[in-house]
Amino acid sequence: MNFDKIIRMICLACVIITLPACLKDKEEETEPSDDPTLASLTFAANDSIPHLDEAVFTIVNDSNLVYNPDSLPYQTRIDSVFPTFTFNAPSGGAILYCGDDTIILTGSDTVDFSIQPVRLLNYAANGIDTMWYNIYVNVHQVDPDLYVWKQQTPEIYTHAGSNQKAIWFNDALYLFVSSGISNYLYTSEDGTTWQPLANQLTGLPSNNDFRHMVPYGNKLFMTTENTLYMSENGTEWTSIDMSGSPFIFTSLLMDFDGKLWAIVREKETGAHYFAWTTDGITWEQGTETPDGFPVSDFAGITFLSRTNTPKALIMGGYSVNNKPVNTRWTTENGEYWINLSIEQPSFGSLAGASLINYDDKLLLFGGTDQNGELITSYILETTDEGLNWVAPDTTSNAMPDNFELRTNQSVVVNEADKRIYIIGGQSQYRIFSDVWTGKVNHAYWE
Repeated sequence: MNFDKIIRMICLACVIITLPACLKDKEEETEPSDDPTLASLTFAANDSIPHLDEAVFTIVNDSNLVYNPDSLPYQTRIDSVFPTFTFNAPSGGAILYCGDDTIILTGSDTVDFSIQPVRLLNYAANGIDTMWYNIYVNVHQVDPDLYVWKQQTPEIYTHAGSNQKAIWFNDALYLFVSSGISNYLYTSEDGTTWQPLANQLTGLPSNNDFRHMVPYGNKLFMTTENTLYMSENGTEWTSIDMSGSPFIFTSLLMDFDGKLWAIVREKETGAHYFAWTTDGITWEQGTETPDGFPVSDFAGITFLSRTNTPKALIMGGYSVNNKPVNTRWTTENGEYWINLSIEQPSFGSLAGASLINYDDKLLLFGGTDQNGELITSYILETTDEGLNWVAPDTTSNAMPDNFELRTNQSVVVNEADKRIYIIGGQSQYRIFSDVWTGKVNHAYWE
């Protein structure tokens, strides 16, 4: 026998011997899986249903549960969803039970997840082992941009007293009241329970004007024409005689740029100027106030702009000739002011309003117009730092029907829990000492 033929025969024998072993290994490799567990669930994007594809699902095999921990945005529809299910091993078939409907998954199914839970039954590839899952698709059930307002307390005091100022100070609400004859102070930590501290209020004149009180540093400051008053606790006040100054105080303005600012009137000329101090005692006279700048009953706020620049805004009020103004003045240094009303004049005269910085907006509350009538759009908002103002959508931010319009209210924000307090104020017919609170829904979730 030729040598080459012998070699071919040996090789053929080897193949014959090893072939059964190879076939056996192949059979073992292709044995159907007994794993029916789910690996992932995703939703396809849908042009008619924004945010649908943002759902991220958690799978809990021990409790047969599938859910999205972060709820989809408010009013996201889940009645027409294209889901993709992937499994940890080849599937022998999967069935969805959606209320009264049964769907055998094909990969191109449209599913209604609004009737929950939707149940998934998956068969392992071996056709024997199965796994049930309850699928919950969470959607926020409340509008995140809805402001929820309620009356916190109907009346703090019953005595006379229309001159009011409420502030957040020493981790509590402080309400100062003057009747022109007596001064009163009430404090509260929650806006509901108020403690009177009238007997401890010392060092102030009886006809004090609290409305332009300004917190600065860890103290409170007020002025009369020739006297500066300051307090570290709100009850005990120290007076500083300023009669030797070349000016008299008209009103305190703001805490801004590390300084306490005021509007003062020069004794010699009668002109109005800005003045500032860093210690509350030594004052520097600055630039003259622009024509039309208010001297009383204005609304003021300091805040950080979107570029993280400190800014101040002063709105409305009364001018030196006691006329209501429609100006909106803004500054970045306290001395150079720009009147936004020149660029956007469509804003009426306003006095007695209140300004706060809240939820990336400035909110304006209440006040009276050029005729002394209450502003009917009680809340206005701006998202461009005071240039343009609009009434908010009443479906998201409106006072309750039993809220009475007013002016000279105090509006305070507790920054710790993002709660707004509207305290007191007055209308043509009554003085208010009630408390209303409000909070935007998504502030709870943050």
